[in-house]
Amino acid sequence: FEIPALFSMMPDLKGKRVLDLGCGFGEHCKRFVESGAKKVIGIDISEKMISEAKRLSGEFSVCDFMEYASDTKFDAIIAFDSLWHIPLELQKEIYNKMYSLLFDGGYCLFTHGIHYSEVSGKMFDQTFYYSSLDIDEVKSCISDFTIIEEYHPYVEETTGDRELLMIIKK
Repeated sequence: FEIPALFSMMPDLKGKRVLDLGCGFGEHCKRFVESGAKKVIGIDISEKMISEAKRLSGEFSVCDFMEYASDTKFDAIIAFDSLWHIPLELQKEIYNKMYSLLFDGGYCLFTHGIHYSEVSGKMFDQTFYYSSLDIDEVKSCISDFTIIEEYHPYVEETTGDRELLMIIKK
């Protein structure tokens, strides 16, 4: 699946640097490479997903975003269905970290919940942890960014529904 909103915000990816947080099997990274991005980095905490992603173009590594360090700044960061796997006590730190990794004028697309919560659930016979700040807290955390687009809810037939999808700009 692809995320058309990010591509419409950055129609010319030639020479751009992109970071995909929670890249999974690397499909978004593949689209960025095909669009001419200069550098595409995908990180995910799942060794199995990164192993699959390495079959595609781009740089991939097993890494927790909150432990990720880079001297590289990015033109775009995508965090589709990944931020809610970060522990609740670290949720407020996510956006400062993304801000520090972006060039001025860089974009970030992310999905998130809208209610303060912390739960575990099953997916693919695995237990997954989910947490979320409420929408007002998220907006407070991104106050240094400009909100470009906000979908609340985000409904899209190929990826399914999300409570919140935002595109913000540094």
